[in-house]
Amino acid sequence: MFLSAEYVQQHLHPSFSSFPKCVLIIDSFPVYIPRPKNLTAQSITYNEYYGGNVMKGLIGIAPTTDFPIVFFSELFSGAISDKELSIRSGLTKLNYPPGAEIMADKGFHLQDIEKEKNWKFIIPSFLDQSGQYGSTAIGNNMKISSVRIRVEHAIGRMHIFRILSTPIPYQLFSSINQIVFICAFSSNFMYRDKNEKIKTEK
Repeated sequence: MFLSAEYVQQHLHPSFSSFPKCVLIIDSFPVYIPRPKNLTAQSITYNEYYGGNVMKGLIGIAPTTDFPIVFFSELFSGAISDKELSIRSGLTKLNYPPGAEIMADKGFHLQDIEKEKNWKFIIPSFLDQSGQYGSTAIGNNMKISSVRIRVEHAIGRMHIFRILSTPIPYQLFSSINQIVFICAFSSNFMYRDKNEKIKTEK
């Protein structure tokens, strides 16, 4: 599923004209599970952002014509931070050259990976000391959010599969990573129009 930086740049979607070196857009994604009876298991799988007990993985799409899913990690307990997730996900094993750019949300703290791989991470700006965004930051954040939403669409495509639209039964836990792989890979073949509206049969 990996696409080289050269291929991505040759087939870059026009909406990424402001980010010509971008090769990947990443985000975390949830796989919901039943609430564990064990209190420790409840604690390490509960994720406030997702509002439930989940397993959590890292997903990456290429900014090419069809925005395919080209990377996803194994799943970890839902309480894992985005920083720890990015470190343990295998992201650094991707064969991108120095100077390649990866887009992520501001919750990802990727300075260590940035130094190790000599990549650049495109992340929305934070508030300044006055608690506001400067005009340049506002414009930059709007550009990022307008294209980064594509990874959210990709996650949405995965969750159309019934098996991921409800909590995964305990009896399937041993195969949970394989299930996610099949759903992610298969979602790349869904038909969708130019507005990323997914076409499915009723």
